[in-house]
Amino acid sequence: MKTTYYPPEIKIVRPRGFARALFKIAQETVKERNALREKVMHDSLTGLLSRGAFMERYEAMLSAALRHGRNLTMAMIDIDHFKKINDTYGHPIGDWVLQEVAKTIKNSLRSSDVTGRYGGEEFMVLLEETPFDKAKIPLERIREKVEGLSLQNKIKVTVSVGYASYLPHEVPHILSSKEQTRLRQELIERADEALYQAKKSGRNHICGSPPSDEMGK
Repeated sequence: MKTTYYPPEIKIVRPRGFARALFKIAQETVKERNALREKVMHDSLTGLLSRGAFMERYEAMLSAALRHGRNLTMAMIDIDHFKKINDTYGHPIGDWVLQEVAKTIKNSLRSSDVTGRYGGEEFMVLLEETPFDKAKIPLERIREKVEGLSLQNKIKVTVSVGYASYLPHEVPHILSSKEQTRLRQELIERADEALYQAKKSGRNHICGSPPSDEMGK
């Protein structure tokens, strides 16, 4: 008589602490992802927001300013004669100067303001709910503090600053996505042009580009 063969039942026995081990792995994965995001979001030398992360914040803050009719000022800050500092004292000292200037900028502003490294020796700042006629006050504070830095008692450091502001309307101005993109770019261009004028005026200066009702139109 032929006997039917039945394979033995396979039982999966989970070792002790299996769920705990999975949880630990998940925790480590989240921690690694957060660390990677932090690295991407911040400039490795100065600790300020990277250019990409700054532009993301800029987009969100300008969108909120448009929606709620709030002021927003964009400033560009450039270290004067930075190439000469690098050529005279070397790149390690140049990096140190960048770090000290970045620290000075950040410590001179409110926690609600946003600071990032735009590239090279150039920084960008967003002053939340700050109208054009009030923006020069914190920016002048930055300029004075940088000028007062004592770096090895021999390195003279100054910055030039250009800024521009978005002028809110009485009724929040609703713009399409394309119009908002154009407005963001216009504000950067105007701040950059003001920075050029500050450099042209002899450096260690602050220049502003007055707001216009035609922005974004």
